[in-house]
Amino acid sequence: MFETSAEVLTGLKKAYSDYEEKKSRLGPADANCTADLRRLRWAREARTFLS
Repeated sequence: MFETSAEVLTGLKKAYSDYEEKKSRLGPADANCTADLRRLRWAREARTFLS
């Protein structure tokens, strides 16, 4: 049981470190791009709704 718990915790630690590494590689330019895409999607949906 302890061995299984240790394996689960090791996997969670690796998943979290991979997530943090990916997040740090994105940087502010990618975050701005994502926000721009969200705005464009919202504008397109608003136009569809209003027409």
